[in-house]
Order: sequence, then structure tokens, then C-alpha cells
Amino acid sequence: MPQPATTITGFESLDSDFMVCYPRTDCPQRARCLRASAYESIVARKCARVIITNPATEIIPSCPNFLDQKPVFYAHGITHLYSRLPYDVARGIKRELLSYFGKNSYYRIHRKERYITVQEQNYIRHCFIAAGLDPQLICYDAMIPVFQSMSPMIRK
Repeated sequence: MPQPATTITGFESLDSDFMVCYPRTDCPQRARCLRASAYESIVARKCARVIITNPATEIIPSCPNFLDQKPVFYAHGITHLYSRLPYDVARGIKRELLSYFGKNSYYRIHRKERYITVQEQNYIRHCFIAAGLDPQLICYDAMIPVFQSMSPMIRK
């Protein structure tokens, strides 16, 4: 399975009403801030309305508008999760995951209606290890980079 990228270069997935920061050179968080990095992309869309933080505000180290531009990678889909496992082991792991997620969430994940969070990925990994299996056997359908839980597919 190819390794996912560690950053996202385009900001097309951001809504046009996403609040951006005017890129100030004196801001210590500028290089890591999603709001500052997305400024050019959002403004270039030529929307009728753009939400920009006030560039005259005082710069403070713990900016309340800061969003880390490093994406979080969510797993998407578990349709092939059990394909390389013996039937009895797969059935046990499925029962464990149904208990953990609940029936509705489990099948929403299975139908690719909801992403799998990092914590949930860790739990799935734990289930494989507890069953005596190599966690490398875990096969998600895709790894999706998402900025700061902005996707409705993360919510339960």
C-alpha cells in the first residue's frame, strides 16, 4: 500500500466561507497555519464574500484562530478488512468491532459513509494484535487527508 502524503498542497476542499488570515510576515505561526496558507487560494476564487481575520489585530503566541495545516489521515472503508483472514478469526474481530462501534456506526464505516478516526484505527490495530495477527494485514480502502476534522464524514 503506498504511503499517503504528509501534507495537502491544494486548498480546494475548503469551503469558500472558510475564514482565512491575511498573510502577515510578523506572525510566528504563519508557516504552519492553515488559515494563512489558504489565503491565496480562497481569495483567487473571486467569491462575492471572503472572511478574513482583521490584519490589525495584535499578534499573540497562542492565536485563537490558528489551525494546524498538517492534515490528519482518516481511514475510509473496511470492505476488504477480513479478506486475508481465516473465517473464525475474522468473525471474532468483526464481533469485537461491532461491539466497539455499535451496529449503526460499524455499517456506516463499512458502506463508506463515515471515516475511521485515528483513535478508532488504533483500536482496530489492537484487535488484530489481540487476535495474534500482524497489524500489517489491516487493509483500509483509502487513507483520506482531512484538515482539522472539517469533514462531516468524521462525525458519528
